Amino acid sequence: MFIAVVAITFSACKKDATETIVGSWNTDDGGSITFNADGTGTTQDSEFFEFDCGTLNSNRIGPIPSFSWEVRNNGTNDNLFVAFEDSTSFVSPCSGNMEFPVKFTSKNKGQVGNDILIDISVDLTRK
Repeated sequence: MFIAVVAITFSACKKDATETIVGSWNTDDGGSITFNADGTGTTQDSEFFEFDCGTLNSNRIGPIPSFSWEVRNNGTNDNLFVAFEDSTSFVSPCSGNMEFPVKFTSKNKGQVGNDILIDISVDLTRK
């Protein structure tokens, strides 16, 4: 009986990343990011979430503020997958993506990143 109560308690504390992430967040690197329920989003002034297409004729192409997103579960943890595409600056569109672990300690606090291979992360605080 005790084990069942403990199991229910811990499972109730786990935050569903797909539901929790929807909304607007401040990033601890001075920027902001918004995740819309339809799988789209926008970012501004966050170095971690700064998407660009490099340079053309010594001019930087970007940052690209719009992206699509989804939370993917790999069996042990949730990963945030973010993809961007820019078709306004080139003859053929430039695009890119990133995927990092995502976890939430509450409905108002989370962290993206801190992968074993790439030791970078950003903390999120709900606006």
